[in-house]
Amino acid sequence: MGLSVGLSVGLAVSIRSHSHRSQSEILMATFNACLHCGFDIAVGFRFCGNCGKPVKDYVDEFGLEITAERRNLILMFCDLVGSSAMAERLDPEEMLQVVNYFQAVCTDIVGNHDGHVAQYLGDGILIYFGYPLAQDNDAKRAVLCALDIQKAISNGSQIGEAAIRARIALHNGQVVVGPLAGQANGRALAIGEAPNLAARLQKLAAPGEVVVSESLRRLLAAEIVAQPMGLHQLKGIDKPIKVYRICGIYTDATRLKRQSNLLLGREQELRQISERWRDAATGKPQMLLLRGEPGIGKTHLINAIKEQLAKGRVTVLAMACTPLTKEMAFFPIAELIRSRLSLNDLPSEKQLDKLHQFLGQIGLSTEDNLPLLARLLTRANKENLWPEQSLLPQRQRQLTMELLAELLRRLSSQSPILLILEDLHWADHSTLNLLRHCIDNFDREPALFIVSARPEFNPSWLTARNIYRIELDALSVLAASQLIYYIVGGADWPVELVRVIRQRAGGNPLFLEEITRFVMEVTLVSTDSNLALSTKQMIAKLVPSSMETAVMARLDRLGPAKGMVQIAAIIGREFSLSLLAAITKIDRYELLSGLEKAQAAGLLHGMFSSGGRDDMFAFKHVLIQDVACNSLLNSTKASYHALIADAIVADFAHLVFDRPDVLAYHLSAAGRYLEAACQWLEAGKDSVKRGATVEALDQLQRGLADLAALSADQSQQEYELMLLQELLPVKMLIYGWAAPRISSTCCRILEILQSLGRQDESYPFLWGLWSNRFVSGQLNQAEQTAMELQKIALHANVPMISTTALHADSYTALYRGEFTRAIHGASKIVRGFDLEEELQIIDMFQLSSAVCMQKVVATCLWMQGKQQEAWGQAKAMVQFSRELNHSPSYACALAFLLHFKAYACDWQGIIKTANQLSQVALAEGFDLWIALASMYSKAALSYLNPGGLDNFLDARKSFRHTHAYCVEGTAVMFTTDLLVRHGRHGEALALNQESEELMLQWKIGLMLPDLYRVRGHALWKLRQLDEAQAAYEQAVQCAQGQGAWSLVLRALKALQLFMQAERRAPLGPALAELWTLADQSLQDDGDFCNPQLVTGLSIEQLLSEHL
Repeated sequence: MGLSVGLSVGLAVSIRSHSHRSQSEILMATFNACLHCGFDIAVGFRFCGNCGKPVKDYVDEFGLEITAERRNLILMFCDLVGSSAMAERLDPEEMLQVVNYFQAVCTDIVGNHDGHVAQYLGDGILIYFGYPLAQDNDAKRAVLCALDIQKAISNGSQIGEAAIRARIALHNGQVVVGPLAGQANGRALAIGEAPNLAARLQKLAAPGEVVVSESLRRLLAAEIVAQPMGLHQLKGIDKPIKVYRICGIYTDATRLKRQSNLLLGREQELRQISERWRDAATGKPQMLLLRGEPGIGKTHLINAIKEQLAKGRVTVLAMACTPLTKEMAFFPIAELIRSRLSLNDLPSEKQLDKLHQFLGQIGLSTEDNLPLLARLLTRANKENLWPEQSLLPQRQRQLTMELLAELLRRLSSQSPILLILEDLHWADHSTLNLLRHCIDNFDREPALFIVSARPEFNPSWLTARNIYRIELDALSVLAASQLIYYIVGGADWPVELVRVIRQRAGGNPLFLEEITRFVMEVTLVSTDSNLALSTKQMIAKLVPSSMETAVMARLDRLGPAKGMVQIAAIIGREFSLSLLAAITKIDRYELLSGLEKAQAAGLLHGMFSSGGRDDMFAFKHVLIQDVACNSLLNSTKASYHALIADAIVADFAHLVFDRPDVLAYHLSAAGRYLEAACQWLEAGKDSVKRGATVEALDQLQRGLADLAALSADQSQQEYELMLLQELLPVKMLIYGWAAPRISSTCCRILEILQSLGRQDESYPFLWGLWSNRFVSGQLNQAEQTAMELQKIALHANVPMISTTALHADSYTALYRGEFTRAIHGASKIVRGFDLEEELQIIDMFQLSSAVCMQKVVATCLWMQGKQQEAWGQAKAMVQFSRELNHSPSYACALAFLLHFKAYACDWQGIIKTANQLSQVALAEGFDLWIALASMYSKAALSYLNPGGLDNFLDARKSFRHTHAYCVEGTAVMFTTDLLVRHGRHGEALALNQESEELMLQWKIGLMLPDLYRVRGHALWKLRQLDEAQAAYEQAVQCAQGQGAWSLVLRALKALQLFMQAERRAPLGPALAELWTLADQSLQDDGDFCNPQLVTGLSIEQLLSEHL
């Protein structure tokens, strides 16, 4: 029998109770539960007496075979104690009576607790709770059932001389459950690790005991009294398992949650929101976060405030985030604008006209703003309508964010706005940035932002002064009772029944609704006069333990509509009737009937579709969708994902164009990995164009993950290459050039190119590998890679390649401390500057070689003692980078300028420049420059404010996470000196020595002399005078070897002050002569030869403290 699952058929419970049967009656009958409706069928019967279905094979209303599905089951193993010994003592006929009686008693009690006997195992029984019908309280019922079995058997159960006793074990876990080939009567069995674990647990129970696993105890922590039995290593199970002995049930157990249709018991929260609105409406913008567990009532509280404010003059902008769109930049607000302007119902050209009109109405120019808005909102072929904007993706994203914020600001000028954003925990990165931008920049706008999220959503920016939080808790007893009566429409339900429901729901509105509706459904489908009492007894046992069991209970009662809902869940949280019809091939009206049933059950709600073009539905909560979807086998889901993908391509072309990520998702889930990778590539490209770099990163990486599932061939490698080529610059922008993942990406690209015989395309990626090794400080490897680049340039004879190869060589030489070689190559590039060539370099490498080489020239000049000339070159570098209008190059120039400010110990200048760099880096998402700006500014603040050391050390630690060790010399100079200033001399020395080891290993020479000089400071403070003198002398020698006369003079001055303070011999002839040479090299730069600069980091303070 095949295992492909079609539309599952809903099941209806009608399990008979055996509580009043005599022992002889129990012994005479053995029943199997109907797989389809749960009705007890006597062994040997071929058809169910309730639903009429055959006991074996079954075909549902749609002609599809019913087979297995995924469930989270509670599994019970109940074993007869001492059966082997009894078999030796008793006659076989007596033994048969013992086993039959034991099984019958257990079956009877299991039936009372709505359990399902899955299998009789000779002297034992395997029982399921949660199959074939799930209920909200499966776990609690399983424990109660186990305790009742033990109680029944322990009350003197005996056949002849045989005393009957049992040991029982319970465990919960994910299984696949369904009929197996060769299994009699089509009986379903659970397959997975959980049944094996439950079977092993049963052997740990003593006679008369019930034991449970840690996972089940945790599920029922507020319900059961459990005694720990310690860790046990079970046979066939890798990890030790915590085991507990059940001692009883709490009578006052608190309950978990459920969602409501009415706002009750939230008066205080409503007043708080109203107060916030009054302040916001008067020009004090603020944000309010509603946070709570799923089902606690966040949405209904939002709806209540919307209704309350609808009576006044207010613009309500309601949006929601979804898991399927969390990689789409600005999705919630983009969808809102599309809806308000009815863009989806217009052809592309009309959409542009509508946007043009909209911008004019709110007073915004169309020249710059229309392209940004159209790229976000329309399906028009933008490249044919206006030239492509030469914007970096990060800059385009920043401009789009500022435009959207301005739209909100303009709307607030017309009337106060209430902006609602639900399920913020699924928000895309760009939407979160937009929200934060509005919070930080709105000043007097009459606006209130109400956002909702789960408790785990807790970003650091929630501590802002104008953000308020409301944590939603369970409803009070009064509110819970009122809610139940509201749901039943004022029906005269017994107070006892309401109390039972209320207690079991524990004040969660969602669980209250689920249980109440379950009781209502039972009432509607039965005419049993004793229903009220039986229902009350059933609900008294209900203890909803999770959303999964609550949803499965509702799904199982839908009948044929269950399959529709499951397939809809595969499509997504939101789905159209047209797409569902295309997948299921079911008549539209029949689908509507089934979906209306699901709506009545509280699983779905209808969505407004502008223009009435299609009927849209959405799951009430994504957890409902997840449960419905995940109840199907993976193979079944994969088949439907394939159908959905094919349907989108064939009949829903606008989704292919607008949402390649949706198509990619379904293709990936269908196992069509090559097609999925192609769509992930398109989705990534679209995200890059929109400036949604973070989203692009995720989509492109998903594409690579899909390709990894395929066997390597040329086609697979071609797609992998395209994805990696698109991904590399995205990674560089997000993580910085030094990140290890940049190196691995470059190496993989080079490997693929070699495999495909396309080595002639390798230069850009070899240059990328050089940049990674260079910025990460691995200058020994960077030197080798630079030589490879030079060889390629020599044979290629292409100006751009020659320039960038020389760029790599000169830059490497600078950071190795080889200033003569560095300035020679860099000066050649600066002198031969060609704008057209430079623009080609920027386009390919996202960085200006001219800016970088101006930095090299300026640094070399400063080191060689030509400080005024160096400063002039540095200022020219910054000005040139501004004129390029290229953010990465401008950020680099500002970062380079920080180095010069540090050379001059210009703390105020460092703070100013670091702030400028930080603004650019934050706008563009350059993590490396953000971290560098923070480290430099915190260092400067530490010199100006003695209390800022820890902030600097944290910033340095954060900067190290970028792996940009090429600036280790400057970083350790700051760190050592600041630690010495704060009396942490030993720590300063240890850190200094650790950095020296790294710099020597990787051949980092820039600022190495200053490392030795500040080491002398630490050693001097530690009174290791000989070592301190040696460190100062080493600084002099290292600087002299590099030709770094500025550092020579700085080290010599420090040494001279040390010798004088400690009354040591004056400088020897060689050092005195060196002092003269260094002094002469700087004599033309009087403005820069101030004492602080020459001395370094204020050694006079150290001297004064010592004296």
